[in-house]
Amino acid sequence: MTVAQAAESVDLALALKVVEEMSPITEGDIIPLLQRLQDTYGYLPPDVVLAICEETELPAHVASIWCAAVGVLRAMYEGVTACSILSSGHSA
Repeated sequence: MTVAQAAESVDLALALKVVEEMSPITEGDIIPLLQRLQDTYGYLPPDVVLAICEETELPAHVASIWCAAVGVLRAMYEGVTACSILSSGHSA
C-alpha cells in the first residue's frame, strides 16, 4: 500500500503531523511513535501504521508486533483469551 492509497481510507494528516513533530524518527522511536498515533486516533489504524512505516522507512514488522500485542491485551480485557486470537490467525 502506498501513502496515497492509505490516505484514501483514513485521514493521514494527523499522523503526518505527529511524524513531523517527532522528526527525525529513528528505530528507537517506533514505540513512542505508535503510542502517539494511538493516542491521536483513539486506536491504531493499520493503514496509518503501514503508511507511516513507508513514509519514515521504519520496519513495518516491528509495528506489526506492537499492533498484535495491543490487540491481545484488548481481547484479554474484553474476556477473549490470547490463545483463541492466536489460534484463529486473526489480530484483534
